[in-house]
Amino acid sequence: MRTFALLARHGVTDRSGHKKFYEVYPAGSLRKWRLTSRGYKKTTPDHKQARASILGGLREKMPCLVVPDAYATNGHGLDALIASLTVRAATQSRTLRATREQAPCGRREGGFTCRPTFRVCETLPWKVPNLTAITDLW
Repeated sequence: MRTFALLARHGVTDRSGHKKFYEVYPAGSLRKWRLTSRGYKKTTPDHKQARASILGGLREKMPCLVVPDAYATNGHGLDALIASLTVRAATQSRTLRATREQAPCGRREGGFTCRPTFRVCETLPWKVPNLTAITDLW
């Protein structure tokens, strides 16, 4: 519900994925990039290893991406990173867009989720802020 309040505050009535606001689904982006998309959100050792593997995969597929290990501390930090990469792709027109048939539904209903159109994180060089205490944000 916070999202709807934010959209209403900014006068957004078109939720089809165009203009300033983008809905993202981190697991969908991970699948497109052929990285683990499940089993990384909890605090178990297996999930911690999965987050480290995902972060390592992002670094491997996008050598220009400079990110601290803190992004893999928990699922929230990793999702935030993945979402920011997906939104960046959307601003570069590198995500799937709603088709002409889908757009009216996306405008009225739940929106249209941005999914990258590329398999590898092949974006322009981009440095992510070095947040050493990302867990303090949650």
